[in-house]
Amino acid sequence: MVHAERAALIGDLARLEDERWEEPSLCEGWSVHDGVAHLVDTARTTRLGFVAAPAAGAGGGGRR
Repeated sequence: MVHAERAALIGDLARLEDERWEEPSLCEGWSVHDGVAHLVDTARTTRLGFVAAPAAGAGGGGRR
């Protein structure tokens, strides 16, 4: 199910016009690009990395 959702998201993003990437997202202060970057980063993170990152001072503090 996750793979199908990711494939659908990739399909949607592939059709996104360049100027739309910098538009505000539904997350206050974040562009569409910021939101997608967050999703990609989260998808690449392992469970251990997700738990260890805040302890190491990486992530968890909101947008940089």
